[in-house]
Amino acid sequence: MVQENKISDTDGWPVIPLDEPEDVVYDVGTIKPGYNDKADVLTRVLLVGLVIALIVCSFIGGMIYSQFKVDAKEEKYFSENVHAVGGVENAGANAATYSEIINAKASTRYFVPMYMQWDSQWANVEYGAGTLSDTGCGLCCGAMAVQILTGTTCTPDELVSLSHGATLSDGVNDIDKTVDFIRNSWGAETNIKASEVIYEPDAIAEMVNNDWIAFGSCHGYFGDMETSDSGHIVLIYDVDENGFYIRDPYCITNNRQFSFEEFNSVAWDFFRCMKGEHVVRRH
Repeated sequence: MVQENKISDTDGWPVIPLDEPEDVVYDVGTIKPGYNDKADVLTRVLLVGLVIALIVCSFIGGMIYSQFKVDAKEEKYFSENVHAVGGVENAGANAATYSEIINAKASTRYFVPMYMQWDSQWANVEYGAGTLSDTGCGLCCGAMAVQILTGTTCTPDELVSLSHGATLSDGVNDIDKTVDFIRNSWGAETNIKASEVIYEPDAIAEMVNNDWIAFGSCHGYFGDMETSDSGHIVLIYDVDENGFYIRDPYCITNNRQFSFEEFNSVAWDFFRCMKGEHVVRRH
């Protein structure tokens, strides 16, 4: 018997392998990059950083250029108006690094240096809990007093080195200790005297008129500035019928004569006075 070959109904269908699916083509033109693209974010960060760096560099450059101009102006001023002029009236005047020395020859009695605590020559010298720039008002007044009382120059940084902390209490300038240190260090040679603490401003006029100088401790507003919470020390070195002559080691425009009315309006805490036999007389 001959067996006939039968054809299945599915024999004509195409054969599709199960492990090779058809390729799916995507339209990449419809895919848009988002903010999560790392390269795009990095580029933005770099650009912002570059802009900030340019702004900072421009600001710093401007500050440096401005300081150069100020320094050049000060150097020109001192070379023409201070260093070129001899005599005791100008000795030590270069201690103030400012283009305007206000009332530098105010006293009719004797020369008084003007030592500003922010002077670049000693501003960053360590003193107490900070530097002379921010805590050295009393110390700078002490340096001025040494020259008045002894006739010898003692700059603020030199006084710091000589005192070895003897002018401080708990890291803060102590004007009583400053007075005692000056008297103990130079008093034997020049017969320097020191008063007790004085609390009455009315008593200072008579003291200063009799050749005493006075350290004045004050708080609140003083002349053209407002003092810190810890107070401020200034030096009162002369008086006449119009008022007191004062050295302020922080505010340069306060280095002038204060009328009696202005002086009495200050919130004074106390005074310590000193007197010596040797002063640099003007006449």
